[in-house]
Amino acid sequence: MKKRLRKKLRLQEFQYDGFAVCLKLNLADDDETRLPFWQKMEAAIESQGLYVIGRADDFWVMTNYNLVPVPAIRESDRHWMRDWIVQQPEIAHYRVRTPSYTWYPCYDHNEADSD
Repeated sequence: MKKRLRKKLRLQEFQYDGFAVCLKLNLADDDETRLPFWQKMEAAIESQGLYVIGRADDFWVMTNYNLVPVPAIRESDRHWMRDWIVQQPEIAHYRVRTPSYTWYPCYDHNEADSD
């Protein structure tokens, strides 16, 4: 299979590995209130060599296949994310899914990992 088609189909070296994160925040639903939190979270994730894709409350944490030869999310990345979330008072409920081939975020806030 040609490289261009593998990239289009997100196969082999272009496969996105990561984990889904779903959050429910204690903040007002406006950009002025939520933007500082999202900037803080994005900076923390990028400091780990990962990146975020998706919408505000449901997103993926992934490796960047352009920066590493074989993208791989480690279980320690997932545990780091969960530990970081627990320390944030702005988060009411969360769900950190297991690492897998990722593309579509989770949309269910009913099943939360938080207590």
